[in-house]
Amino acid sequence: MGILLMVIRGVLMASERGRAFIVSLAACFSLISLSGCSFGEAEGEEAGRGTGVDAIDDVDGTEGSGLPLDSYFASPAQAQMLDRAQDVLKKQCMERYGFSYTPPPLPEVVPVKGVGNRYGIADPADAANFGYGGPDMATQADDPPLGEDEAAVFNGPEELDPDSLPNSQEEVDDLPASTSNANLVNGLVVPPGGCIRESFLKLYAPRAGAVDILFTQDLERESFARSRADSRVKDAASAWSACMGRSGYEVSDPMNPGRELNLAEDLSGEKATAIAVQDVECKKRANLIKIWFAVESSYQHEVIKREADTLKRAKAEHHERIRFAESLVK
Repeated sequence: MGILLMVIRGVLMASERGRAFIVSLAACFSLISLSGCSFGEAEGEEAGRGTGVDAIDDVDGTEGSGLPLDSYFASPAQAQMLDRAQDVLKKQCMERYGFSYTPPPLPEVVPVKGVGNRYGIADPADAANFGYGGPDMATQADDPPLGEDEAAVFNGPEELDPDSLPNSQEEVDDLPASTSNANLVNGLVVPPGGCIRESFLKLYAPRAGAVDILFTQDLERESFARSRADSRVKDAASAWSACMGRSGYEVSDPMNPGRELNLAEDLSGEKATAIAVQDVECKKRANLIKIWFAVESSYQHEVIKREADTLKRAKAEHHERIRFAESLVK
């Protein structure tokens, strides 16, 4: 989920809706989270059958390709470049106020095969090597410590109402040059939301009316919720559960069996590894990953058709953003 890392770092000052979505997405899709979304909780969606998934046995994009909406997201390499570009913008912003800023190193990009662990652990080698713990994941380093004035410029005012912030850099540029209650540092007005917000707006919302960077993630979240409630996915999940039961593991949630089996204390131990190996084998026997991928692909094709105009704009803005980022990190 390279895009998730990019959004989390970029939307530090985003709306409450955006922050809530990020938390929800992380909880649902993280392999190492054993207390996330349980199977069947589908945001109010009732179980049903989507359109266009009649020959799911002929659909197999889980290994070499991704889901239809993936083409509207930054690739892992692009996401890291966008992170680097945002760091450059932070540095430029801080320098305007006379401060030197050295961004922390970015974590290494970890490539994901196909849909990765979107539908629960799926790779036999990962299961055998790491159980439900997964390989050690690199974490984003903290920003360097800042002095009082530096922090004011970098973060903006401590008491900040996110809903009062401009939604684009164009709106910021149109603000009056000075106000009576402006926050001044070294004689200059601090940008609304500080350099963090400025770097985000310049990269993701340079103009008023830009497509919300979370728009495509919202569509992906919708397709996942609808597929999880689909009767074909539920039937495959039941077959997986029965397979696990025959091995002595009473579980119902292919996304989160570790929670039901109380494995949180030892995700990569001998017991967890044995269960994870059986988990992957049962998913294969139930054809769960292939079916779920096919069903969600169908739902994504539906939302792509429904939101074609906005997605076309989003893709054009993404290409423009990548070109801008390339100019910053060269």
